[in-house]
Amino acid sequence: MNKEFSIKTVKRVEIVVSHNILAEILEKLDELHITGYTMIPEVAGKGDRGVLSLSNVGFGTYANSYIIISCNAETAENIAKEMYAYLSKFGGLCLISDAYQVDH
Repeated sequence: MNKEFSIKTVKRVEIVVSHNILAEILEKLDELHITGYTMIPEVAGKGDRGVLSLSNVGFGTYANSYIIISCNAETAENIAKEMYAYLSKFGGLCLISDAYQVDH
């Protein structure tokens, strides 16, 4: 059965954290009842704690991971509150923006 095309407004949450704490972050997302996300396990970049180049540190333990989540505003705020403690201690990034999602 074909459904009519529609787009819905969502919050886009992007999280970049050290691979060292990825399992803990994903567990926290489960506790927040996040039912879906996309995760890229090894990313590099530059921030207030310096440059992270995969060619310098290699893959695995020292790499960062990127997580993207589509959710409502209340859930995005709950995620941000939980991520604050991790970001303060380990560094990283949590971005929240408005987005449109193709409903399918």
